[in-house]
Amino acid sequence: MQIGLGTIVFAIFLFLKLAGIGAVATWSWLWVTSPLWIGLALFGGMILIGLVLAAVGATAGGVYAATRRTNRRR
Repeated sequence: MQIGLGTIVFAIFLFLKLAGIGAVATWSWLWVTSPLWIGLALFGGMILIGLVLAAVGATAGGVYAATRRTNRRR
């Protein structure tokens, strides 16, 4: 079993938060736990961008094909 970089960073942040050491002690728990979920959030963002680009490409392709059919009839 391997421990990832995010887990190690989270463990360090958790220790610093609970011990009240440094600036990490004043951070929100959202930021202390961010090494655990930030990779998933980035992956989800990339998937969302890909879906938007696919939808735009499909719409643009449909408009292009419809315009081409209209121009052929003239």
